[in-house]
Amino acid sequence: MALATFFCEYTATDYYATESGMNISGNLDGVSVLSVLKNKIYGQPFTVTKNTNCIYKAQMLINQCGLNVEYTPSGKVLSADHTFDSGSNYLEIVNWLCEAAGYTDVFPDAYGTV
Repeated sequence: MALATFFCEYTATDYYATESGMNISGNLDGVSVLSVLKNKIYGQPFTVTKNTNCIYKAQMLINQCGLNVEYTPSGKVLSADHTFDSGSNYLEIVNWLCEAAGYTDVFPDAYGTV
């Protein structure tokens, strides 16, 4: 069971010779998958319109952040428009859409798929 899923990126990598051969030195930055969604902010109010399929819209928003999605389709659509305030992040919006469809909040699996 995975406790956390992270994206990793090497920065400031340099190579140097040692007695045993080549080594890599540098910094490893870890970014959790859900923080990618949390850190992407809408700078203006965002409206999800009536008759929008909640789970499909959530999947599209997650894909816009460059993340893969594994989900069970749902026929649940919104009965009225819903507007999120300026400054709302993608994770808030996606979780709201999932809850509106009767699903739980999103979570990553061991492979980084939401």
